[in-house]
Amino acid sequence: MAGIAGAVSPRLWEPGPLLDRMCEPLIYHAGSQAEHWRDLHAGLCRVRCGNPNVAAQPVFSRRSDKCIVFFGECVGYEDDKRELEGRGRNFEHGECDAEFCLSLYEEYGERAFARLSGSFCFAIYDRSTCELLLVSDRLGSRPLFHGIGTDGVLVFATQVSAVLKSAHVSRALDTSAVLEFCAMQRILGTKTYHQGVQVLPPASVLRFAGGKAQTKPYRVLDYRPQPGSIEE
Repeated sequence: MAGIAGAVSPRLWEPGPLLDRMCEPLIYHAGSQAEHWRDLHAGLCRVRCGNPNVAAQPVFSRRSDKCIVFFGECVGYEDDKRELEGRGRNFEHGECDAEFCLSLYEEYGERAFARLSGSFCFAIYDRSTCELLLVSDRLGSRPLFHGIGTDGVLVFATQVSAVLKSAHVSRALDTSAVLEFCAMQRILGTKTYHQGVQVLPPASVLRFAGGKAQTKPYRVLDYRPQPGSIEE
């Protein structure tokens, strides 16, 4: 098993102990490799198993003010990468999806995310502003769970069990989620079985800054019936 995890606080703190606990559920066998990074506001972790994205993470920007942890795979970005190279950007890690996504974000801001294709989720942390971005792919095929504790710390991970390693995130059962699953064999919206944990919607970006989180879509489906179709 593999994945990413992390925690960000608007105040100074020591994220090391929590980050170590959050990484544990992502490690399933001895062949997994856990990579950690932390400062006085945030901690990020990537657990790797296998060959994809072998470059060490987090990957840092040219000025080292931003970094990214990435899980999954991006596809079909050769043209965008050549465009970035034409703008003077150098790629140090070869075929590295994390480095490409971070470079694309630096060039285009949040508009970059609509240009991505594949099955992925990732987190970008800005060290200069202590802001965190969580991003899902178009279909939400790599779930990214998150919660904000009573201490104002946002925690995220690719498994719910890792998010619940924070003692301040509520483990209380969400009975409405249970009823939805019993009735429809699925849970609707951003809910999980725990009141303190949500899942990032597909094609969405969550921005956490100043202790507050805001989620918005970066891509919206716009279905328009073709002329002469039965829906017209």
